[in-house]
Amino acid sequence: MSKGSEVELLIEEAEKAAFSGWDFSWLERRRITESEENLLALYDRRAHSLLQTAQAFFDHGTGGGEHLGRLGPFPKISLATEAYPPNVGLAARNLSSAGVQVIQVEDACFDSRGPGLDGSFPERRLPFQDASFDLVLAYNSAFCPAEIFRVLRSGGTLLTCQVGANIAPTLAEILGGPVPIWAQEGHTWDIDGTLTEAGFISIEKRQTVQKVTYKDIGAIVYFLKAVPWIITDFEVELYREPLLKLHHLIKAKGSFTTRHKQLLFEVRKP
Repeated sequence: MSKGSEVELLIEEAEKAAFSGWDFSWLERRRITESEENLLALYDRRAHSLLQTAQAFFDHGTGGGEHLGRLGPFPKISLATEAYPPNVGLAARNLSSAGVQVIQVEDACFDSRGPGLDGSFPERRLPFQDASFDLVLAYNSAFCPAEIFRVLRSGGTLLTCQVGANIAPTLAEILGGPVPIWAQEGHTWDIDGTLTEAGFISIEKRQTVQKVTYKDIGAIVYFLKAVPWIITDFEVELYREPLLKLHHLIKAKGSFTTRHKQLLFEVRKP
């Protein structure tokens, strides 16, 4: 890539752009998502409705609290968990006026395998007593179904919207980058199966295909830096040649599109 070229300027702009919490507003009109069915809108409607009758709830993996803050008003006992230290303070600032207390937890609390029955991996245990909540929300945040089941009261609800399996070609395939083992085919999290195994009763289950269109190479670089599990240890210097090829592809076709499944589950503890 030649210094001062269009591709270099786009990449430099993306690398300098700030990112905090779970705020992707910098990508507006540069990364466009479309779905066969708008599960995010459905999630938001259901979450807002469930919050109106909940007495105690927590949002698992709230990021910077940007998304949760739009779903209130909230019950008297309202908590949110977050593991990434810079997001904890940001979420506290965003949610304090809404009456939501933010609790910093270990990264291990987002491990879908949870603590061992023999007492191993205690760091994966949620910092809550049994049967403490009647609602748990989890938007694009991994969780251990057995742990959520433990902290929910009888009749309590878990509502979650998750990104499912990718559909080829993916960004990792196009750029030739490795993906984490847990995201590889055959190693992905069987959310549906683990919810059933934990003892939940299914209330509603939806699946759709989400299409994500990138308008320029800067949008791709920004996204890969912000979401590091798409390509393990992504750094521009390691991918300059494939980035240049993808830039030329985008210039020729006007955009580059990826697809993945999107999942929504509403389940209840008997």
